[in-house]
Amino acid sequence: MTSENEQRKFPSLSLWMEGASSAHPLRDPAIPEVYLATWDELLRPINKAQPLRIARKREAFRKITSQAASMEQRSELLTASLFAHAGIAFEFAKDHPDLVFAGVEWGIEVGSRAIDDPWSLHGEIKHQTVGLTGLQIILTFDGRPLHLGSGRVVEIAEEVAAVARRGPGSLRFDAVGLTIGIGAAEFDAVHVSMSGQRLTSELKDHMSEIEQEIDNKIDEKRRQAQKMPTVLLLDISRVGDAFLRLPAVWTDVLKEKLKGEGASYAGLGVMISSLDQWLPMQLNLVISDDAPDEARAAFNGIAELFHPGVDQHREGASVSEHRD
Repeated sequence: MTSENEQRKFPSLSLWMEGASSAHPLRDPAIPEVYLATWDELLRPINKAQPLRIARKREAFRKITSQAASMEQRSELLTASLFAHAGIAFEFAKDHPDLVFAGVEWGIEVGSRAIDDPWSLHGEIKHQTVGLTGLQIILTFDGRPLHLGSGRVVEIAEEVAAVARRGPGSLRFDAVGLTIGIGAAEFDAVHVSMSGQRLTSELKDHMSEIEQEIDNKIDEKRRQAQKMPTVLLLDISRVGDAFLRLPAVWTDVLKEKLKGEGASYAGLGVMISSLDQWLPMQLNLVISDDAPDEARAAFNGIAELFHPGVDQHREGASVSEHRD
């Protein structure tokens, strides 16, 4: 977001970007305008609601200098935007949980995770082969891994780039179940692609890895949840192919995980969003039967935002109760 025209087109985002450095990810002139428009729509209801400590939250937003930090902030601000859209009063907390609600002691802790080593490898190969032309590189995995191992992404990309500089060829990495083909093609640059898309039914191991990442976040945030009844909402948009799992399946998974938590959490949820639309594609939540009634009512209010009349293409939100 660099031009005066963009500042006029996106006034809500512009307010949050005032004084942000040139290193802020949203200052990148190559960022698609649709992403800026989504940010603007996301922030508009928060600006209107004026929750307590919004000035401090804006200040932290302006200091962002990495894409990873930007995505973490987006997860929390997206959650806040949902409540603001639904007309539910909240405030940004001094510490944790991230959002707290006036009148009743309960809050929401927002977590996010970004892990998908095959796609990281895809990007690293493109980076390592900058300057080469006339080649197509195809990555074919035996399965659908989430992790490739510490340091392996850069190591594999360097090996691929070394072969590509000599021309067409192939490589096999048995340890990660990966075959890479390098062929001649009429491209001005190197074209990198992945083959072997699989059905959800063939992704059991992949989904187990994703669930392990969720378990890690549940463990990480547990101490923060002891301050007050807390709903843990995890943004898993950038964790492998989590988006392929049906909402009903996520609900069953969350029920089992909440059952194992006892009194640690008032609820567990996952959401999946896209950078080109403000409303999440999925929001799946399970509320404990002893959670505050206000928490249950608040999330039911958010679920109404996903009514089919709003957008027939959305899978929407599901809010379920967990009972022993």
